[in-house]
Amino acid sequence: MKKMHIEILTAVGSVAFLIVIIMVSKLTLPMPGYGFSTALLLYVIIMSIVGLKLAEMPEKK
Repeated sequence: MKKMHIEILTAVGSVAFLIVIIMVSKLTLPMPGYGFSTALLLYVIIMSIVGLKLAEMPEKK
């Protein structure tokens, strides 16, 4: 796969993942403010790791 395709799939997947973790936090945690904050923090951490891995990946032609 080309790096561009992986970046597009990662972007789409990350948005779907964010929606899922927000839904899970709303359904399971009693205080919605903390659930959203936790979901957002988890999303930022995971996307930072993915972004660093994509930056290390060489471009294939």
